[in-house]
Amino acid sequence: MLKDAARALKLAAPGTSGTLAALYQNVEVDYYLEEGLLRLAQGRLEGAVQALEKVLTLDARHAVAQRSLAEARKRLRDRTTKKAPGPPK
Repeated sequence: MLKDAARALKLAAPGTSGTLAALYQNVEVDYYLEEGLLRLAQGRLEGAVQALEKVLTLDARHAVAQRSLAEARKRLRDRTTKKAPGPPK
């Protein structure tokens, strides 16, 4: 199901940043938010962080993106901590 969502999202991708008129900025915000949430659900945390950072570049006060970015970064830290070897015994 997530793969289907990823394919559908790819079809909706906006052009390169800056080519859309200001009127369509919300479309970009929505697209990158959906991409970030999808990547977060897939466990693709680096991609989630990148997409959510794009949302905040376009709308710095976007609450959902702020919370989701914090979650993605926390999960990345937790993953890194779990992979790090412990102190020698």
